[in-house]
Amino acid sequence: MDRKTIWSTCCTAAILALTGCNGGSDAAAPAVGPSTPTAAAPSLHAAPTPSTDPRTAEPSAAPLATVVVVSSTGDQEATMPDPITYPLQKVVKSDAEWRAQLTETQYRVARHEATEPPFDNEYNNNKRRGIYACIACGLPLYSSDKKYDSGTGWPSFWQEIDPRHIGTRKDWKLIYTRIELHCARCESHLGHVFEDGPEPTGLRHCINSASLKFIPADDQPDPKT
Repeated sequence: MDRKTIWSTCCTAAILALTGCNGGSDAAAPAVGPSTPTAAAPSLHAAPTPSTDPRTAEPSAAPLATVVVVSSTGDQEATMPDPITYPLQKVVKSDAEWRAQLTETQYRVARHEATEPPFDNEYNNNKRRGIYACIACGLPLYSSDKKYDSGTGWPSFWQEIDPRHIGTRKDWKLIYTRIELHCARCESHLGHVFEDGPEPTGLRHCINSASLKFIPADDQPDPKT
């Protein structure tokens, strides 16, 4: 074998060694011992992880909506008069039925996603203790102990009573995307949620007063009777 052939053979062997190619040979892969089993390749069609969405999960406690409102002497329990079972039973009515049930402003806001004027609305400055329920179906949505003054002119809350009571969807009506909020039981429009609220959630639920019915704590039945 001449010097040129030897040099070419050595270069080829070096390239194959560096690239990890086996040159098309039938060399076996390194054996894997019983203590180090081969990991299965991830499936592209794996079964979806079971949903843990709290909106559809069955409650572990009694199906009454109980919220806590803060009083000057401590915490006070308040139980809504109507029992709530899960999953929520949808309330469906015709447009004519909603129009007959609601005022003109309530109808435009709750059923057609209009927005009431800031500051000039019923609950922006409401300081009383109680529960804010859906104006259309009465589902409890927010409590006064989670309400705060955001300075925006609309009632603002940093947390809902129960995440199963609030539905969300993307809203593209403006030049940027917002997250719209609606009653999970009757689909009535409530407002939008923004990520500029106070701790501990950092959220601001900006809600139209026209979509809410306020139930003062004094008007709520005593859960112990």
